[in-house]
Amino acid sequence: MLSHADDGFRIGAKLFAMGSMNPDLRRLRAAAMPHLHELVGRTGWATNLAVAVEDRVLVVEEVYSERMSAMPRMVGARLPLHATALGKALLAGYPASELDALLARGLRPFTPTTIVRPNLLRDQLAGIRASSVAFSHEEWSPGTSGVASPVVVAGRVVAAVAAVGPSTEPGLRERGAHVRVAAARLSQALSPAGAVIAA
Repeated sequence: MLSHADDGFRIGAKLFAMGSMNPDLRRLRAAAMPHLHELVGRTGWATNLAVAVEDRVLVVEEVYSERMSAMPRMVGARLPLHATALGKALLAGYPASELDALLARGLRPFTPTTIVRPNLLRDQLAGIRASSVAFSHEEWSPGTSGVASPVVVAGRVVAAVAAVGPSTEPGLRERGAHVRVAAARLSQALSPAGAVIAA
């Protein structure tokens, strides 16, 4: 049910398979795939789709470009909300009470650039709500940067889409525009049926 990883435990294949049977999650992943593939083509980076589960990021889908094929596979990984672009995009949709509770538990540092000051994270989340783009630069994993955007359905953040690549490669801000478009198109694809993605 669980598998060992360098940072602790990850959801194992059997448990992930059980979760994948959730019809809302299956619909989310199916709707996201063409947008993730297009995003790979536009950014050249790996792309991820994630939801929030128990105050963690759960990566539920990914697509890799040929030149990013050496990156570790992340489907099923549970990542910190405050130290990843995906997590910040999801956090931007948290109600104030849930955000307060999360910040009260403290923000663990993973690298020297991890944001651990609640007021600084709050400022970033305000910017994400305004721009629909979140950034992470070596905050969870050295050598890796990410840019993400929330997927919003009926006014609620239900998922996030990200492009992830090497921190040494320029163009992180420019990729943000492509990620924002991909997330907006996924939001639009999910909205007609009024789906609510269970997290």
